[in-house]
Parts: sequence; C-alpha cells; structure tokens
Amino acid sequence: MLASLEELLGDYCDFLRVRALPIWEKEIRQARFVRRLGTKADLNYEDYREFCETRAAEVVANIGICLIHQTNFLLDRQIRRLERDLI
Repeated sequence: MLASLEELLGDYCDFLRVRALPIWEKEIRQARFVRRLGTKADLNYEDYREFCETRAAEVVANIGICLIHQTNFLLDRQIRRLERDLI
C-alpha cells in the first residue's frame, strides 16, 4: 500500500511540476485546513467532495498530496505500534 501511495504522490507532484503550478508547503493556510479536516471522526469522501468537485485541478492535486502525507503518517504510526506490540 505504501508503494502505491508513494507512486500516486509522485504522480500528483509531477502533474503540478509539469504545469509549473505550486506544491503547497506544509504550513500554508490551505494545507493546514486539509490537515485539520483530516482529524474529524468518521471522515469520508463526502467531507472532501465540495473541494474536489468545485476547485481547480491545482487545488485538488494539492489536497491529494496532503491526504497522502496524512495517510503515510498514520500508516507509519500503526506499523510502529504493531512492532512494539509484537516485542
């Protein structure tokens, strides 16, 4: 799964780079908003639908990048926890 996410992350970054569009820095307002939204319990696509269907492709690609980073972070935490539990 991590490999697939890394490949998708590369695709989103390539999409933005090829078009000379900005990749959001971690601490800009928009990226912080996406991260805060990601802390909501029972999160699903409906929580992101408006943003993904009404924003420019540049914004949607950056939202995807933020979500991949969040997912990777959570997967890393889960793997570390499973390793600790195993030991």
